[in-house]
Amino acid sequence: MGEQSKVCTRCSACTRVCIATRLGVPTGASVLEREDKFTCAGCWKCAEICPQGIDIYKLMMEARRKGELPESFRMGIRNILETGYAMPMRGVNAIREMYRLPPIERVKPEVVKKLLRGVSVA
Repeated sequence: MGEQSKVCTRCSACTRVCIATRLGVPTGASVLEREDKFTCAGCWKCAEICPQGIDIYKLMMEARRKGELPESFRMGIRNILETGYAMPMRGVNAIREMYRLPPIERVKPEVVKKLLRGVSVA
């Protein structure tokens, strides 16, 4: 059976196993009805459980490619390109010191740029 002939029956099996839905991300009877495709955790549980055999993960990724990248994702990419870390690292070593953990050694920006040559934030 081809992917085109598979139809979601809205049985809710995918929503019952969806990590994002369990964390409160609103959806309809199917995770395919979720407006924000960027809340998909990428665990593939929905595709594994789907009685229709729909590759829900694949459809989510296609929707992501067509959709607008959320600003929080763009910010994370910018941080990676600039510092090597997705999250801002200001104050992290002070927190680590409080818990008697060794400081995080910063990645040199030139190393990050070399690794990610050609990657840009649209």
